[in-house]
Amino acid sequence: MPAVLLACTPIHYRPLWQEVRFRLLVCLLGLLLVASLGALNHKEVVAFGRNHAKAKALITVGNYVYSSIRYTMKKFAVPLGFVHVGEDAKNRRTHYAHGICAGGG
Repeated sequence: MPAVLLACTPIHYRPLWQEVRFRLLVCLLGLLLVASLGALNHKEVVAFGRNHAKAKALITVGNYVYSSIRYTMKKFAVPLGFVHVGEDAKNRRTHYAHGICAGGG
């Protein structure tokens, strides 16, 4: 049904330069609107971005790029070996463990 309605809709094209000028004007007005809303709600926008780090990837148009890079990094990541650290350490009791410095006397 939508395809039939679309096929029956008359389309009137303007000359090329008028179309380009109109599209640039619409894009500039959209950017101006977004910038003004961002300026008015700066605190809320910054707080949201700080508190919801994962949501930033869902809001922007770059979600596809972000997801593709993340998928590629996970898919082709080289697993790192597990390294034991401090195996030569000795468990020695100190005066801190007996509570001398904590007021335990």
